[in-house]
Amino acid sequence: MIDLAVYNSKLRQSLKAREAYCLYTVAHDANGPVKIASSGDPIQRLANLQGGNPQPLSLWFMLWSRSCGKLEIERIEQAVRLHFFDKKVLGDWFDISPEAAEREIRATSRKLFPHLEFYVGDSAGLQKCA
Repeated sequence: MIDLAVYNSKLRQSLKAREAYCLYTVAHDANGPVKIASSGDPIQRLANLQGGNPQPLSLWFMLWSRSCGKLEIERIEQAVRLHFFDKKVLGDWFDISPEAAEREIRATSRKLFPHLEFYVGDSAGLQKCA
């Protein structure tokens, strides 16, 4: 789970200024279900999602791109959703764990775009994805 305190307004503005785009996962606990989606501002999306959900939701994983744009992130998103198609619950929600979603997102991003740099969000901010 991601500590949102790290994503202060300064970091969020910096990401917006760079037109960074993010593939993220949301869940209310480690057992899922998990929402797999993309946005330029996943923190705002989380706030919007929370308004319609009785369970407290958290961001579990964020994959940011600084070297490619929305189309590449959305291509990864589509491939990951296709991988989990048989686990689909409703819309963007899948009956998987946040950890399974993270593993597949990392693997798919490396497979589709091995030459691009991606960054993951964690408790220290953005770190280059290995």
